[in-house]
Amino acid sequence: MQRFFLGKWIIVVFLFVACSTNKKNQTTSARPVSAQEAILLNQLIYKTNLRDSVAKYAPEFEVVFLPKAVNGNLAFIAKKKDSNQYALVIRGSMIEFSKAGFQNFILQDFNIFTMKKWAYADSVKDAYISNGTAVGFNNLLELKDDATQLSIKDFIEQKIPTGSSVVITGHSLGGNLAYPLAGYLKKTLPAQQKLNLQLISFGAPAAGNAAFVQDMEEKFPTAERYVMDKDIAPLFPDMDKIAKVSALLGLDKVL
Repeated sequence: MQRFFLGKWIIVVFLFVACSTNKKNQTTSARPVSAQEAILLNQLIYKTNLRDSVAKYAPEFEVVFLPKAVNGNLAFIAKKKDSNQYALVIRGSMIEFSKAGFQNFILQDFNIFTMKKWAYADSVKDAYISNGTAVGFNNLLELKDDATQLSIKDFIEQKIPTGSSVVITGHSLGGNLAYPLAGYLKKTLPAQQKLNLQLISFGAPAAGNAAFVQDMEEKFPTAERYVMDKDIAPLFPDMDKIAKVSALLGLDKVL
């Protein structure tokens, strides 16, 4: 897994991804959407009218999977027009005084003091994810597309052509949840449909223990993790590192 530290004022990331070919099936694999495209879609997921916002700000994409949120968690799938490139985008925490905000922050972000067994590991043993991550992950599994009533996994299996690329991406809590969702899809999708899964996260807090990280690195050796060099969120729940960054920012002083 590659980790990138972005300077405070740098907002554009250049990412080059090579195309690959599945010779056995003579199917040309689609190049994954770029990090620049992924981060734009991560911004748009907070918009009230998502379809119109994507049409306005990312007109090269169209929304093909759009459910109603489940207990504060939401994800959508966008397809890049005239291509077989897809992005599965997971919403981060809702920063507002609402039921969704409470569920995101209290039941997920800060629900880290107990762990749950990670059931989708390959060869790794004793992999665990935080209880809050498990709550959000299970909510994502319950999402059903309004048009087809298919779950995320069923939609990918039934509606996305073999050979297409699917980037699983999210920011903050969405990035945290991208890891178990990507790992689950990598474990459970049919062989030909999980070949071209990619993982890109932005400012994601830790989702599980070291064994879980190892499992994800084995599943996604080219995954991209982008963080700001003075962002506290990706350090969570490492309190020692948070304290060091807080001191650098002057947040350790009583006002």
